Amino acid sequence: MKILTQRIISVILVTIAVVGGFQVLAYILNLNQGRIFFRTALWIFLYLAVKMVILFDVHFKNPSPQAIWERFEHLFNWKHFWLWLNYLALPALIFWSTVGLLYINFGALKLQQTIIVFSSFALITIYWNIKEVFYRRKEVIDRDLLVPMGMVKIYASTLAFGASLAVIRYYCLEPYLLFLGLFCITFLLVYQGLFQLRLASFRTLFVALVIAAVIAALGESLLVWWGYNYFTAAVFLGVCYNLLWGLFHYHLDHSLTKTALVEIVIVSLLVVGMIASVTNFRARIIDGCNYSMQEFFSTSN
Repeated sequence: MKILTQRIISVILVTIAVVGGFQVLAYILNLNQGRIFFRTALWIFLYLAVKMVILFDVHFKNPSPQAIWERFEHLFNWKHFWLWLNYLALPALIFWSTVGLLYINFGALKLQQTIIVFSSFALITIYWNIKEVFYRRKEVIDRDLLVPMGMVKIYASTLAFGASLAVIRYYCLEPYLLFLGLFCITFLLVYQGLFQLRLASFRTLFVALVIAAVIAALGESLLVWWGYNYFTAAVFLGVCYNLLWGLFHYHLDHSLTKTALVEIVIVSLLVVGMIASVTNFRARIIDGCNYSMQEFFSTSN
């Protein structure tokens, strides 16, 4: 069977699981069945994880007729397991962020369907390209695959930031929990990029920690001055993440010229300007969660 045919069949199966799974989850949730909702979400994610194992087994390692246990024995090798886990991180982030936003927006059918469409497209794109990555069996991702994966990562970061802000505001949780969540998400995204480019080192990981801390601190401050619209706040954080990671990536690639610097800064400022023009920074919910900078300092002591 040709690789193109395999990719088409594989993406059809993923499409059925993702699109059908999200629709089922939305239906169950809107019936107010929270436990069944999360239990079903776990089973769908397990399928996506097993699908990643199959893609890794068929393409990245030399396939041979073996028993089932022997075919997956390579995952007990730390190097192979870490590689599989790294490629699973992005689909996992998109999937569970989508699940979280669906849950928070209970009953908002149009918004739920919009989230489902974008997240389904992102997950399908990931599995389409990951199959090709494993097929080529290269340690470093080729540029033709890096571009679509990078676009999906921008969406994943925005989606995860939005889910984090939504959960914190919905349950009126402590601001430091948002800091920790954004820090972990940002570091995971930067580390994944470094890992796939084989550029992870003590120095680059330190920079990744700095970028994660900057995004986390900025995100925590949004609880005070941004307003209630966590979607535009998430886009703002996504732009900031893309700016910092883009500059870092250009630097590592030895292609950070003045032209590239000006271009990425101008594009970021334009997007931020468009977001700010449609955001009501004073919007608040009566009797809702109201955060202040004084509260941040008091909870940290």
